[in-house]
Amino acid sequence: MSTDPSFSESASSHPRPDPARPASCSEALPADAREFRAENPHYRTLGSAAAWSRRTVPSLAALPREKLLQDGASALSDRELLSVLIGTGSSQHSVYELARAVLQVVGGLRGLAAAAPSEVRCLDGLGEAKVARIFAALEIGRRIAHRPWRPGDEFVSSRQVFSHLRSRLRDEKRELFVALYLDARHRLICERVISCGSLVASIVHPREVFRPAIRVAAAAIICAHNHPSGDPRQSAEDLAITRRLHTVGRVVGIELLDHVIVGHDSYTSFVDRRLPPWDPPEGSR
Repeated sequence: MSTDPSFSESASSHPRPDPARPASCSEALPADAREFRAENPHYRTLGSAAAWSRRTVPSLAALPREKLLQDGASALSDRELLSVLIGTGSSQHSVYELARAVLQVVGGLRGLAAAAPSEVRCLDGLGEAKVARIFAALEIGRRIAHRPWRPGDEFVSSRQVFSHLRSRLRDEKRELFVALYLDARHRLICERVISCGSLVASIVHPREVFRPAIRVAAAAIICAHNHPSGDPRQSAEDLAITRRLHTVGRVVGIELLDHVIVGHDSYTSFVDRRLPPWDPPEGSR
């Protein structure tokens, strides 16, 4: 049996694929698929290289979905979260490319939250269904974040106080001091604005804080105020008024549960950070 030398040369220069090597090796994948795998090397490969094409399933959203289910939504980047919402790509763009384009056009997630659907709908590859999913998810997040802390709701954590007051205080140009009055089971009775100060400070007297507490038969109080600068770090004045309110509360039998300082995107809880008067005794440090 004769051997065609040209065939032998061709065969030697183009070896057969190694069966032990996965078909979806990185050089066979679209660029954004390789990017995802480079960022997340511990996630298994889904399907063959053909399955990674822009027109087949699973789409590039499959790996972010798997990552979400395995490690939780907080493990995903902004682009990965958005790619899960978008769901699938188009005939021209992968879902990962669409997510990247959306974030670039509107300026990230914060820009997306402030954008109108029409600003995103103009992007090639985003139909009405995809845009509707994105903005429905944004609205769900807003409703959860802005759900008011209603009378009768139980106090859970300092973050609950921050979430309750953030939208009202974060952009306030003056310093407002607010008191939340709770019953014996730490359920909200009512809240009052105690003082409205200047650009840098508010004047707070304990009697103005505890007079409404006695009137509504409150068993506990949470105080909160904003810093117009947006920096929630406590000042010397914050420490002084907190010590004073805590002392008066012990005298009249109405406990001061916490003092929360609201910044633009974060907060300081005196209790969580164990600031005075909730710092540990000298001997236990």
